[in-house]
Amino acid sequence: LPILIACQKSAAAAAKRKEFDVQGDRVKKLYENDPRAAEKVLQQLEKDDQLAASGRAPAAKKTAWRKKSAELNHALGAASGGVVIPVEDDRVPCPSCGKKFAALTAAR
Repeated sequence: LPILIACQKSAAAAAKRKEFDVQGDRVKKLYENDPRAAEKVLQQLEKDDQLAASGRAPAAKKTAWRKKSAELNHALGAASGGVVIPVEDDRVPCPSCGKKFAALTAAR
């Protein structure tokens, strides 16, 4: 009987244990000087988790790292005397200074 009591106590202690949250702890440490920002990030993470659980994942942001990497490799090749391959440039030149900007920035 004393063994059963000990088992019941350990089971009760295990039930009270809080869930380990790696993401939450990391966010709190990153934003320990700004608790409001930490709460916003945690709320967004929670919303993303709910969307993923319902089967609708949030839209992933498109990254242009492949394009930028290819441009860098072409520039390095051209600098070392290699063949210069023209790279598609989707930026819009400014009519007054000629500097190139993204389409939305150029519209401003």
